[in-house]
Amino acid sequence: MYCNAHCPQARARLVLPRCGLVILLLVAVMLPAGAATLTVTSLADAGPGSLRQALADAAAGDTIEFAASLEGPIALANPLGITRDVIIRGRRNVPLDGGDARRVFTVAAGVSATLYDTVIQRGFANDGGGIFSSGNLTLVRC
Repeated sequence: MYCNAHCPQARARLVLPRCGLVILLLVAVMLPAGAATLTVTSLADAGPGSLRQALADAAAGDTIEFAASLEGPIALANPLGITRDVIIRGRRNVPLDGGDARRVFTVAAGVSATLYDTVIQRGFANDGGGIFSSGNLTLVRC
């Protein structure tokens, strides 16, 4: 059977490729960008390369990891706030230290966070010394 441009089957073949392209473009725009990995390179409480700065810079779904060269505690002046869905891959030789004076982490409501291999020490607060979580927190080998 022969179809010309006025035949319904021919028109369907002409329209579908354009619709498929539009759908593909819409899906590409709606998908989130790939998650990033941020690396902590400093034992400082704040500033470039610090865990606090990595938490501030992280987008939802990002992973924060510690440079292999880091060794020693991170002495915190204030609690670290987790306000976006993140994964933190700590290092056992880089403890997060509250100095017996402050909480170490606060996880905001509606946030999902996962901590791996993270040492939390000397946290202090009347309502949760190491971590206070209003969100969904998973601890693995911590």
